Amino acid sequence: MRPQRVLPRHPAVRAWLLCTGLALLLAAPVSAGAGEPTREDRIKAALVFKIAKFIEWPPGSIRDRTLTICTHGDSPVATALAGVDGREVRGFRARYRRLEALDDDAARGSQVLYLSRVPGGAPRSQVPAVGHATLTVGDAERFAARGGMVGLVSGENRVTFEINLRAARAVGIDIAAPLLELANVLE
Repeated sequence: MRPQRVLPRHPAVRAWLLCTGLALLLAAPVSAGAGEPTREDRIKAALVFKIAKFIEWPPGSIRDRTLTICTHGDSPVATALAGVDGREVRGFRARYRRLEALDDDAARGSQVLYLSRVPGGAPRSQVPAVGHATLTVGDAERFAARGGMVGLVSGENRVTFEINLRAARAVGIDIAAPLLELANVLE
């Protein structure tokens, strides 16, 4: 029995079909939708949670033994971060909360605020919570250089991070030396 032909015999038709197929593949989204975190998204969420273990907030900024981790933006990383709800961080119970608004009042009461990547990067005006002890973490290009405290950087099949020490210290947040040794520190 002869194998069935998948592509037509005519070279022009075959080339057109191959080009169209490639164009469709390249146009398809690279990552999953907002509700479906990829492996990289889950790694970023785990990093946010683990980074919190190396942070010392000013006295009185954590109430009821609850460490509140908030997100803004509909992203797969935010979806993955919802899984930290109820877990323990340095003797505190983690609580996840999604913010509808991105302003200083909405972020007040949170100890960690994760901001999703936005097209063109996150301008400084999108890093609220400066003025009270909220650790701002994001994955936009140059997030830490633009005023965020911890920027997650993807590349070469891994996720690294940058820390803006000046921004953290300005609100009384101390970052443990072991974490600083792993990061690219911006001062």
